[in-house]
Amino acid sequence: MKQTNLSKLLFLALCLLTSSFGLNAQGWRLSFMSNGGGPFQEDGNYVTGVHVFPNDTGLVLVNHPWSVANYYLGDFNAEAQQSTGTNGAFLAENNTFNHFSRDLLPLTNDTIAILEEKMPVSGGLREIDLSLYHYDYTLTGAIRYNVLWHKQVFSHPVYDASAVKMIETTSGNLVVLGAVRTSTTDSKVNPVLIKTDREGNVVWSTTLTDANHAAPIN
Repeated sequence: MKQTNLSKLLFLALCLLTSSFGLNAQGWRLSFMSNGGGPFQEDGNYVTGVHVFPNDTGLVLVNHPWSVANYYLGDFNAEAQQSTGTNGAFLAENNTFNHFSRDLLPLTNDTIAILEEKMPVSGGLREIDLSLYHYDYTLTGAIRYNVLWHKQVFSHPVYDASAVKMIETTSGNLVVLGAVRTSTTDSKVNPVLIKTDREGNVVWSTTLTDANHAAPIN
Protein backbone atom coordinates (compact mmCIF):
# COMPACT_ATOMS: atom_id res chain seq x y z
CA MET A 1 0.00 0.00 0.00
CA LYS A 2 1.31 3.41 -0.91
CA GLN A 3 2.30 5.37 2.19
CA THR A 4 1.80 9.13 2.29
CA ASN A 5 4.22 11.09 4.41
CA LEU A 6 2.72 14.31 5.72
CA SER A 7 5.27 14.89 8.46
CA LYS A 8 6.67 17.99 6.80
CA LEU A 9 3.36 19.49 5.72
CA LEU A 10 3.08 21.83 8.65
CA PHE A 11 6.34 23.57 7.86
CA LEU A 12 5.84 27.25 8.50
CA ALA A 13 8.00 30.24 7.66
CA LEU A 14 6.59 33.45 9.09
CA CYS A 15 8.02 36.68 7.74
CA LEU A 16 6.65 40.08 6.88
CA LEU A 17 6.58 39.55 3.13
CA THR A 18 6.20 35.88 2.27
CA SER A 19 5.09 32.55 3.66
CA SER A 20 5.58 29.09 2.18
CA PHE A 21 4.74 25.50 2.93
CA GLY A 22 5.51 22.12 1.36
CA LEU A 23 3.88 18.73 1.06
CA ASN A 24 5.99 15.59 0.76
CA ALA A 25 4.56 12.30 -0.49
CA GLN A 26 6.11 9.15 -1.93
CA GLY A 27 7.92 10.03 -5.14
CA TRP A 28 7.04 13.71 -5.41
CA ARG A 29 7.03 17.02 -3.60
CA LEU A 30 4.93 20.15 -3.86
CA SER A 31 5.44 23.62 -2.45
CA PHE A 32 3.09 26.58 -2.43
CA MET A 33 4.17 30.19 -2.08
CA SER A 34 1.99 33.14 -1.18
CA ASN A 35 2.36 36.73 -0.10
CA GLY A 36 1.85 37.43 3.59
CA GLY A 37 1.89 40.43 5.87
CA GLY A 38 -0.94 42.55 7.18
CA PRO A 39 -2.22 43.05 10.73
CA PHE A 40 -2.95 39.32 11.21
CA GLN A 41 0.44 37.99 10.12
CA GLU A 42 1.08 35.97 13.28
CA ASP A 43 -2.54 35.10 13.88
CA GLY A 44 -3.45 33.53 10.58
CA ASN A 45 -0.54 32.85 8.24
CA TYR A 46 -0.36 29.07 8.27
CA VAL A 47 -1.82 25.79 6.98
CA THR A 48 -4.95 24.67 8.84
CA GLY A 49 -6.03 21.53 6.99
CA VAL A 50 -5.00 18.86 4.47
CA HIS A 51 -6.71 15.93 2.80
CA VAL A 52 -5.18 13.40 0.40
CA PHE A 53 -7.54 11.34 -1.76
CA PRO A 54 -6.74 7.67 -2.62
CA ASN A 55 -5.49 8.64 -6.09
CA ASP A 56 -2.86 11.00 -4.64
CA THR A 57 -4.96 14.03 -5.46
CA GLY A 58 -5.41 16.30 -2.51
CA LEU A 59 -6.07 19.72 -1.11
CA VAL A 60 -4.68 22.06 1.53
CA LEU A 61 -6.39 24.85 3.45
CA VAL A 62 -4.31 27.99 3.99
CA ASN A 63 -4.97 31.29 5.76
CA HIS A 64 -4.00 34.57 4.12
CA PRO A 65 -3.57 37.39 6.67
CA TRP A 66 -3.77 40.35 4.32
CA SER A 67 -5.37 43.66 5.26
CA VAL A 68 -8.62 41.66 5.16
CA ALA A 69 -7.88 38.08 6.26
CA ASN A 70 -9.23 35.20 4.21
CA TYR A 71 -8.38 31.57 3.35
CA TYR A 72 -8.10 29.52 0.19
CA LEU A 73 -8.08 25.86 -0.88
CA GLY A 74 -5.10 24.77 -2.96
CA ASP A 75 -5.07 21.45 -4.81
CA PHE A 76 -2.39 19.10 -6.14
CA ASN A 77 -1.97 15.71 -7.79
CA ALA A 78 0.68 13.01 -8.20
CA GLU A 79 1.98 14.60 -11.42
CA ALA A 80 3.04 17.61 -9.34
CA GLN A 81 0.40 19.80 -10.96
CA GLN A 82 -0.99 22.33 -8.55
CA SER A 83 -3.43 25.18 -8.27
CA THR A 84 -3.12 27.65 -5.42
CA GLY A 85 -6.59 29.00 -6.13
CA THR A 86 -8.49 31.88 -4.57
CA ASN A 87 -11.62 32.19 -2.48
CA GLY A 88 -14.33 34.49 -3.73
CA ALA A 89 -17.02 33.07 -1.45
CA PHE A 90 -17.24 36.25 0.61
CA LEU A 91 -17.14 38.92 -2.12
CA ALA A 92 -20.67 40.00 -1.22
CA GLU A 93 -19.38 41.10 2.19
CA ASN A 94 -17.37 43.90 0.49
CA ASN A 95 -14.33 43.33 2.74
CA THR A 96 -16.25 43.93 5.95
CA PHE A 97 -15.23 40.68 7.70
CA ASN A 98 -12.02 38.76 8.38
CA HIS A 99 -12.16 34.97 7.96
CA PHE A 100 -9.70 32.63 9.71
CA SER A 101 -9.93 28.93 8.85
CA ARG A 102 -9.29 26.47 11.70
CA ASP A 103 -10.20 23.00 10.39
CA LEU A 104 -11.17 21.11 7.23
CA LEU A 105 -13.42 18.04 7.02
CA PRO A 106 -14.17 16.18 3.74
CA LEU A 107 -17.78 14.96 3.66
CA THR A 108 -19.90 12.92 1.26
CA ASN A 109 -21.23 14.12 -2.12
CA ASP A 110 -17.97 15.88 -3.01
CA THR A 111 -18.30 18.48 -0.27
CA ILE A 112 -15.89 19.94 2.29
CA ALA A 113 -16.82 21.58 5.59
CA ILE A 114 -14.57 24.38 6.83
CA LEU A 115 -14.55 25.56 10.44
CA GLU A 116 -13.60 29.21 10.85
CA GLU A 117 -13.60 32.31 12.99
CA LYS A 118 -15.21 35.46 11.62
CA MET A 119 -14.53 38.99 12.88
CA PRO A 120 -15.60 42.43 11.62
CA VAL A 121 -12.82 44.37 9.91
CA SER A 122 -13.92 47.49 11.78
CA GLY A 123 -13.30 45.74 15.10
CA GLY A 124 -15.42 43.57 17.31
CA LEU A 125 -15.80 40.04 18.61
CA ARG A 126 -14.86 36.78 16.93
CA GLU A 127 -17.60 34.23 16.29
CA ILE A 128 -17.52 30.58 15.17
CA ASP A 129 -18.82 29.83 11.67
CA LEU A 130 -19.15 26.85 9.33
CA SER A 131 -18.95 26.87 5.54
CA LEU A 132 -19.75 24.05 3.12
CA TYR A 133 -18.02 23.90 -0.27
CA HIS A 134 -18.74 21.66 -3.24
CA TYR A 135 -15.77 20.71 -5.42
CA ASP A 136 -15.37 19.25 -8.90
CA TYR A 137 -12.47 18.46 -11.20
CA THR A 138 -11.77 20.46 -14.36
CA LEU A 139 -10.52 18.97 -17.63
CA THR A 140 -6.97 19.85 -16.62
CA GLY A 141 -7.28 17.99 -13.31
CA ALA A 142 -7.49 21.08 -11.09
CA ILE A 143 -10.19 21.26 -8.42
CA ARG A 144 -12.74 24.06 -8.34
CA TYR A 145 -14.87 25.01 -5.34
CA ASN A 146 -18.25 26.66 -4.85
CA VAL A 147 -19.62 27.66 -1.48
CA LEU A 148 -23.04 26.12 -0.76
CA TRP A 149 -23.68 27.84 2.55
CA HIS A 150 -21.94 29.86 5.27
CA LYS A 151 -23.50 29.96 8.76
CA GLN A 152 -22.76 31.25 12.24
CA VAL A 153 -22.87 28.46 14.83
CA PHE A 154 -21.73 30.29 17.99
CA SER A 155 -21.14 33.81 19.26
CA HIS A 156 -20.93 35.53 22.64
CA PRO A 157 -22.27 39.02 23.34
CA VAL A 158 -19.24 40.07 25.42
CA TYR A 159 -16.21 37.86 24.73
CA ASP A 160 -14.31 36.44 21.77
CA ALA A 161 -15.05 32.87 20.68
CA SER A 162 -12.46 30.65 19.01
CA ALA A 163 -12.86 27.57 16.81
CA VAL A 164 -10.77 24.45 17.49
CA LYS A 165 -11.94 21.24 15.80
CA MET A 166 -14.92 19.46 14.24
CA ILE A 167 -15.96 15.86 13.60
CA GLU A 168 -18.74 14.18 11.64
CA THR A 169 -21.09 11.85 13.51
CA THR A 170 -22.32 8.53 12.14
CA SER A 171 -25.63 10.19 11.27
CA GLY A 172 -23.93 12.88 9.19
CA ASN A 173 -24.24 15.70 11.72
CA LEU A 174 -21.29 17.85 12.81
CA VAL A 175 -19.93 18.42 16.30
CA VAL A 176 -17.74 21.49 16.77
CA LEU A 177 -15.30 22.13 19.60
CA GLY A 178 -14.67 25.76 20.40
CA ALA A 179 -13.78 28.04 23.29
CA VAL A 180 -14.95 31.35 24.71
CA ARG A 181 -13.04 33.71 26.98
CA THR A 182 -14.17 34.08 30.57
CA SER A 183 -13.13 37.72 30.95
CA THR A 184 -11.29 40.53 29.21
CA THR A 185 -8.58 40.70 31.89
CA ASP A 186 -7.08 37.19 31.76
CA SER A 187 -6.38 34.44 29.23
CA LYS A 188 -8.75 31.77 30.54
CA VAL A 189 -11.37 30.19 28.31
CA ASN A 190 -14.32 27.84 28.75
CA PRO A 191 -14.84 24.93 26.30
CA VAL A 192 -17.82 25.12 23.96
CA LEU A 193 -19.52 22.18 22.19
CA ILE A 194 -21.90 22.75 19.27
CA LYS A 195 -23.88 20.15 17.35
CA THR A 196 -25.30 21.01 13.93
CA ASP A 197 -27.26 19.08 11.35
CA ARG A 198 -25.74 18.38 7.94
CA GLU A 199 -26.97 21.76 6.71
CA GLY A 200 -25.07 23.65 9.42
CA ASN A 201 -28.15 24.47 11.50
CA VAL A 202 -27.42 24.39 15.24
CA VAL A 203 -29.16 21.52 17.06
CA TRP A 204 -27.72 22.38 20.46
CA SER A 205 -24.73 24.07 22.05
CA THR A 206 -23.31 24.01 25.56
CA THR A 207 -20.61 25.96 27.36
CA LEU A 208 -18.76 24.33 30.26
CA THR A 209 -18.79 27.25 32.67
CA ASP A 210 -17.60 25.55 35.86
CA ALA A 211 -14.37 27.09 37.13
CA ASN A 212 -12.69 23.68 36.99
CA HIS A 213 -13.11 23.65 33.21
CA ALA A 214 -11.36 26.95 32.60
CA ALA A 215 -7.87 26.76 31.18
CA PRO A 216 -5.29 29.32 30.03
CA ILE A 217 -4.65 29.91 26.34
CA ASN A 218 -1.18 28.66 25.41
